[in-house]
Amino acid sequence: MGGSESDHRGEKRIEYHFIVRIRLVKPSGAAAWDVSTIRNISKTGLLFYSSNYYDHNADVEARIKNPIIPEEIICLCKVVRCELLKNMKDIYSVAVEITEMAPESREAYDKTIKLFMDRTEHPK
Repeated sequence: MGGSESDHRGEKRIEYHFIVRIRLVKPSGAAAWDVSTIRNISKTGLLFYSSNYYDHNADVEARIKNPIIPEEIICLCKVVRCELLKNMKDIYSVAVEITEMAPESREAYDKTIKLFMDRTEHPK
């Protein structure tokens, strides 16, 4: 797939490492959790590395824990890209787009984005 990573998403990304738990949402029930670190996050989605391959358009549930904001952020996402990393065996770069989020999670997510956006744009 051509183009750089910055070509894939229109929103500004924050390169800050949050813990994320991801699992496939299947009609027969949810799969086991995959724990990873977010590489970058934006208003519309996130990018993380995983040892699991995720099919394009797969529905996943994401749970994000920010060490500064106490609320856990829970959202449903759609996999938009899953690519094997170069020079890494069985490690994938996974990009997901947020498709659904409860209002309390959206509030915590927006607070997280603003907090870290302010830190990167106005460092002390």
